[in-house]
Parts: sequence; structure tokens; C-alpha cells
Amino acid sequence: MKSAFLSLRNMGIITREIAGREVRITDCASSVCFITFFADFDEGSLDEIMNAIPEVKVAAMKVVDWNQELSPWKADPAFGEEGFGDGAGETLSFIVDELMP
Repeated sequence: MKSAFLSLRNMGIITREIAGREVRITDCASSVCFITFFADFDEGSLDEIMNAIPEVKVAAMKVVDWNQELSPWKADPAFGEEGFGDGAGETLSFIVDELMP
């Protein structure tokens, strides 16, 4: 059973495109913001995650290619055939320069 605050907060999630990225933000007046990531496979649980901390603003940015966007340097595959990219610097720049302001 979900707690009552989850039902109340579900109406307060805003989806925006910021600098070409999909971002979902809870409608909360708090100056404290928790930044997280989500991918297509997270969509089913995203509302629950975003509503888990009602007193804190949550900003969830969509990650399309986890290995590319969150890896700081290129590396061979750890599992399977897909290696790691070096896009973490760009992701961090987006957070600092576009999302946070």
C-alpha cells in the first residue's frame, strides 16, 4: 500500500526539455534539490522514486546511453560487447550550467 503523500505529490511532477534533455522535476518550493537519473527501463518506478521525499525538490534527468553519458573515460566492455564512452564531463556540465540554474 502506498502512503498518502505519494498520491498527493503525483500531480506535481513537471516534464521539461532543458538543453535537449528530458528532465522531470517535482513541484516543490524547497531550496534543497536531489538530482538523479533515469532511463527507459526506470519509467515504471520513476514517480514513486520522485515522490519518496516530499519535502525536497527532485530533478530526474533522462539518460539515453548510460555507458556513454555517465562514464568519465573510454573503456572496454565489462559485460557484453558495448564499451564505455567519455561523456560524463558533458553530463556534469549540463547539470552545473543548465539544470541547476
